[in-house]
Amino acid sequence: MNVIRRIAAWDKRIFEKMTAEKSNTYKHVTRTDRFMILVARTSPIVMVAVILGIGILDVWNHQFVSALAVPACLAAGFLSRLMSGWISRLLPRDRPFLQFRKTPLIAHRPEESFPSNHAAGGFALATALIQFHPVYGIVYGVWAIVLAYSRLHVRLHFFSDVLAGAILGCMIGSFAGRLTFLALGSFAPG
Repeated sequence: MNVIRRIAAWDKRIFEKMTAEKSNTYKHVTRTDRFMILVARTSPIVMVAVILGIGILDVWNHQFVSALAVPACLAAGFLSRLMSGWISRLLPRDRPFLQFRKTPLIAHRPEESFPSNHAAGGFALATALIQFHPVYGIVYGVWAIVLAYSRLHVRLHFFSDVLAGAILGCMIGSFAGRLTFLALGSFAPG
């Protein structure tokens, strides 16, 4: 229990520092706020769309093994969202805007926040993709970090929420990529 209290205190300090100079209304939205709102709202859909585009290019260029990144990434993203949903029901935690009565920069239902679905999905996609396309995977890793930060910035998650989501996503993305390569090995000609 002492560890959980320490994490909660740490999360509270980080949240207070991030929101100390922001007003509690939508009136003073900066350019950075607008960018973070855009990232927080659109990144999951855009990330999946870009992965589909990478798969289409791989097939077009007859890179069929690399094209298997698409099902591996989609499976990783789906599983990470599913697992984080289950975990959030087992370990319910209010969102920071509910605990500290701060208005989030994005309207959101008052559901559980631990772990972050967005961070889990972003890191799962990046970890699965890096196993097939290292350069794209690194770009996606940076994108996943920005996505995770955006969820903090718009007041929807605590730091430990996005950290747990990132760890979960990396584990599932790594598993999905490795499982795809195992399946390839078992179907490879003798």
